[in-house]
Amino acid sequence: MNFVQLIRDTEQIQQIKEYLRENNECNYILFVMGINTGLRISDILKLKVSDLKYSNILFVFCILQLHKI
Repeated sequence: MNFVQLIRDTEQIQQIKEYLRENNECNYILFVMGINTGLRISDILKLKVSDLKYSNILFVFCILQLHKI
């Protein structure tokens, strides 16, 4: 298993978020979920709409798009 380095610099996290928000909203949402929940990407991708207590249309759309790929 590969070791993953944590991103501890808040400025670097902010730059990544801004880049993703401008270029790919779905990846932005996945990134924000990952850094705020600590879930692995494999766990985030397994989420279903019914797993989410509060969801918005953009998030649901992104999850559905990811499952089509």
